[in-house]
Amino acid sequence: MLGTFGNLMGVILGLQHPLSTAYKAMWMVLQSGLHDDLHVAIDHSTYIKPVHVLHNIQLQFYSWFNHCCHRLTPPDPILSDIVNQIVMGMDRMPHLPPVLYNLAYLTCTIGRIHP
Repeated sequence: MLGTFGNLMGVILGLQHPLSTAYKAMWMVLQSGLHDDLHVAIDHSTYIKPVHVLHNIQLQFYSWFNHCCHRLTPPDPILSDIVNQIVMGMDRMPHLPPVLYNLAYLTCTIGRIHP
């Protein structure tokens, strides 16, 4: 799943894009030995799922693009920190920013969620 996401991102953004290089750096960290540790952390604590890793990456990318849209200097994404935090047990469940939450779960004026 992560490899496919990285390949697709490389094709769309190009290999020299800052997000592509950050993703490649994270991929190299995974290949250098943390891959097994990540699997152990995911298997033993059924709290974290592989999709949470991807979700954290997507939130980092959202932050980067949001900064660009507001003409701010985007932060350097350090995606390998996501993997390191999971392996060390310092991770937290990712949550959607309010703007994306409102898009994902449309609410009516009385506060109910529409199906």
